Amino acid sequence: MALFLAIALQRRRRVILAASLVAALAIVALSAGRPLGETLAGRLYIWKVSAPHVFDRPLVGFGPGAFEPMYVRWETQAWKAGTVRKSERRFADVQDHAHNDYLELATDAGLPAALALGAIVVSLLAFARRHAHGTVALASACGVTAISAAALVDFPLHRPAELFVFWVLAAIVFVDAPAAAASE
Repeated sequence: MALFLAIALQRRRRVILAASLVAALAIVALSAGRPLGETLAGRLYIWKVSAPHVFDRPLVGFGPGAFEPMYVRWETQAWKAGTVRKSERRFADVQDHAHNDYLELATDAGLPAALALGAIVVSLLAFARRHAHGTVALASACGVTAISAAALVDFPLHRPAELFVFWVLAAIVFVDAPAAAASE
């Protein structure tokens, strides 16, 4: 989010990035959750088990909601094949989501669907960078950036409230950006 804002505003770029980095480090340091390293190791394990199967059915995926039932099979295959380390045994468990919306979409609906979602996000942010000059449009684009970034390590686009906020913020960028540019 801060990176998008720094790129969009171009001025005060270093100040925005430095303040954002300090804030992010403080949030991670003060977080009451699991240690960040352990969380990332768990995510990497899930991705290592599931990502190769995107290519089993690259065009159409395994079907909506297929990740959870397929993951059990994939994990069993990975353990039998020896593609995971014994030290990763602590992460072995039933998973209802990939903790990466783009990967889960690729397994459920195929690579074209995941690429289409990525293209929507990238084109929206490119549009916002070029046309969003008002505070509302920039703030909305930052929100889209935050949700899109969170989707790399979580599944906000699978939760109705966050998905709704994502699309509302996207709409605000398109509605407010031209209006803000015209009033300048």
